[in-house]
Amino acid sequence: MDADLQYDPKDIIRFLKKINEGFDLVNGIRVNRQENIIVKIYSKIASWFLKTFLHSPFTDINCGFKVFKKEVLKEFNFYGNNFRFFPLATYLNGYKVAEIPVTNNQRKFGKTKFGKSKIFIGILDMLTAYFLLKFSERPLHFFGVIGGMLFLVGFLISSYLAIERLFFGVLLFQRPLLQLGILLIIVGIQVVMTGIIGELIVFIDQRSKIKDQKLV
Repeated sequence: MDADLQYDPKDIIRFLKKINEGFDLVNGIRVNRQENIIVKIYSKIASWFLKTFLHSPFTDINCGFKVFKKEVLKEFNFYGNNFRFFPLATYLNGYKVAEIPVTNNQRKFGKTKFGKSKIFIGILDMLTAYFLLKFSERPLHFFGVIGGMLFLVGFLISSYLAIERLFFGVLLFQRPLLQLGILLIIVGIQVVMTGIIGELIVFIDQRSKIKDQKLV
């Protein structure tokens, strides 16, 4: 829980009761939230994104008040700002999760560190979580789709220009679209190759883990 007295320690008893019902992590839902409008808007957007693309079961994933069993920590590496998505990672790792409403008081000490500049960082954090939680073990599925789309658009542009040149005699040296088509083809290939390199890294890592287990 946060140390600014926004949360009521009395809710800890309710958390523990929920844990004793068999759940591995219990996340809070802030009732009558006291944050500014910027934080509320960001939280709404984050909640919609995570529910839509990662099937998040949480109503208020950014609530700092939560209780969990220590074994769930074995499946999660904390770094940077990824602690915000710890409950979701726990859920995706197969643990039982739940939510309970918690008291959210007006801040008594300190100032919020969440301002306008944090929105952009928050969006990047959401994209990072989306990639790591959904594609960390199959990066080609992510980069392959993006690279394939870029390559296809570039190929269609180049094919259209080639038809114009071959059958209608249209000169291409004054057509910036030609450079765009070639650029998209090159970038598309590079993005796909990035996904292939990612697959090789995952494969080598998994093979190393198997070898280590055999040695043990």
